[in-house]
Amino acid sequence: MQAKLQKNGELERVHSQLRMYQDALRQQNEQLRESQELLEQSRDQYFRLYNAAPVPFLTLDRNGIIEQINQTGLQMLGRSDRQVIGRPLLTLIEREDCATFLDHMLHCRRAAKPTTVELRLKTGAACGSNGHEPKWVQLCTTASTRPRVGGICYPTAIIDITQIKRAERERQAAISQQQAARESCRAKDRFLAILSHELRTPLTPILAAVSSPGNLADAEHIRSLIEMIRNNVEMEARLIDDLLDVTRMTQQKMSLKMEDIDLHALLQNAVALLAHEIEGKSLKLTVDLAAERHHVSGDSVRLRQVAWNLLRNAIKFTPAGGQIAFRSRDGEARRITVQVSDTGMGIEPGLIPRLFNPFEQIDVRRGANSGLGLGLAICKGLIDAHQGQIRGFSQGPGTGARFEFELPTVEAPREVAVSKPAAPVTAPPQQRRHKLRILLVEDHADTARILARLIKTEGHDVQIAGSVSEAMQVSQESFDLIISDIGLPDGNGLDLMRSIRRKRSIRGIALSGFGTDDVIRESMEAGFALHMTKPIDFNRLCEAIDQLAGTNA
Repeated sequence: MQAKLQKNGELERVHSQLRMYQDALRQQNEQLRESQELLEQSRDQYFRLYNAAPVPFLTLDRNGIIEQINQTGLQMLGRSDRQVIGRPLLTLIEREDCATFLDHMLHCRRAAKPTTVELRLKTGAACGSNGHEPKWVQLCTTASTRPRVGGICYPTAIIDITQIKRAERERQAAISQQQAARESCRAKDRFLAILSHELRTPLTPILAAVSSPGNLADAEHIRSLIEMIRNNVEMEARLIDDLLDVTRMTQQKMSLKMEDIDLHALLQNAVALLAHEIEGKSLKLTVDLAAERHHVSGDSVRLRQVAWNLLRNAIKFTPAGGQIAFRSRDGEARRITVQVSDTGMGIEPGLIPRLFNPFEQIDVRRGANSGLGLGLAICKGLIDAHQGQIRGFSQGPGTGARFEFELPTVEAPREVAVSKPAAPVTAPPQQRRHKLRILLVEDHADTARILARLIKTEGHDVQIAGSVSEAMQVSQESFDLIISDIGLPDGNGLDLMRSIRRKRSIRGIALSGFGTDDVIRESMEAGFALHMTKPIDFNRLCEAIDQLAGTNA
C-alpha cells in the first residue's frame, strides 16, 4: 500500500512537471508566434519601404539574375515585374557596356565593400527593338551572404545620372564651341591681315605710278603704265571674284551651266593659257592625256577654272627648271582621273587634311606667297558640285606635290561643246555709230566723271545723276538707256529702274560691287537687261551699250 502511494506521488510530480513544461512550451509558442508576426510585419514594412523607396533597388543572384526589384526600378526601366524578375540584368544593359558590367560583378565577388560602376541601361521600348534613349546609371552593388538559404546575393542601388552626363556633354560641347569660336576669331584675324595685304599689294604700284608718272611724253612709257595698272586692277578683281565664289559655295548658291564637254580639250586649253608662265620659269611640262573616256557633263568655265588653278599652283610652287606633269587616266566606275604633279616645294604631311579649307592655307608651302588659300577651296567646291572628288598628296617639304580629281564620264556626244573662252559679243560697226542719250546714275564722283568722259568719246550723249532723287528729276527727259549703280545714297538703282519703267519702256545696265547670284537676279527682275560687276571693264561696257543699242534699233 505504501509503495502504491509512493508511486502515485511520483506520477503526480511527473504530471506537475509535464504541466509546467506544457505551460512553458505554450509560452514559448506564443512568443514564437508573436516574433513571427513581428517578423512578418517587419518584412512587410521592409517591402513597403523597398517598393516605395525613391531610389531604384534590385537584388541579383550569383549569376546576375534579377530576383527582386522595387517599383521605382520598374518605373525607371519602363517594364513590369513579370518582364524583369528572372531576367539577367545583362540583357538590359547596352551592348557596349556589357563587358564593364561583367568586370563590375567580378570585382563585387572579391571586394568586401560596396563597389560602383557607370553604364547605360536600356529603358522602355529600348529593352526590345525600338530606339528609346538609354539611361546613364551608377550601380552600387554589395555582395551579401544568405546564411539560411545559402549562397550569395547582390543588393544593388541604381542611381540615375543621365542628367549629369547630359550636363557634362553640354559643358564639353560648350567648351568645344568656345575653342572653335576662339580659333575662328584667330583664323578671321589671320585672314583679315592677309586679305589686307593681298588687297593693298596691287594698289601699291598703281599709287606709285600715278603719284610719279615719269615722262608722259614717252608713248611707250604711258602704254607700260596703263598695262601695269590694268593688270593689277584685274588681279584685284580676281581676288574679289574668288571671295564671292567661296560665299556662293558656302551658301550652296553656286549655279552651273551643265553641258557635255570634252575634258581633254578643256585641259589642253588650260595648258595653252598658262604656256607663257611655264616657259618663263623654264619648266618641263609633260602632258599625257591617256583616258579613253574623257567626256563629262559639267560647266566648261568652272571646270577650266579648276584645271587652271591646279596647274597654276604647280607653276607657282615649282622652282625654275623643275618638272610638271598633267595626266588623265580611266578610273573605276566609268570615271576619269586627272592628275597635276610637280617637283616643287611639297607640303607638310600634317597640313594635308586642311588643304581644301578656305583661309587656312597661308603657310601650307613656306617660303612662298600662297595668297588667301581660296583656290583649292574653290576647286573642291566646284568638283563636289560636279559629283566628283579631289585629293592632294605630298611626302613632305622638297618632295613635290600631286593633286588629282575624279569626275563621272558620259558617252561621247555627236556634238561636243567646244571648251574655249567665251568671246565677247561685239556689235557691228554700224551699231557703234548709233548715237544714244544715256542717263548715268553713279554716286561716286570720280567713277561718274571718268565713265561719262569715256562714253562720250564713243559718240553718245551722257547725263550724270548722283542719287535716286536727282535721277528721277532728269529722267523726265527722253533717254535711250540707263546705266545705274545699285547702291545709291538715298535708295537703290533697282527701285529707280522700277519707277522709270512704270512710266515708259527703257533698257538698262546695272552696275554693282556685288556680283552674287541674288543681286544679279534682282537686277533682272527690276528690269535691267544686263548686270556688270565692278570694277567695270570699259571695253565690255561699250560692247554692252552697242548690243543694247542694236536691240533698241
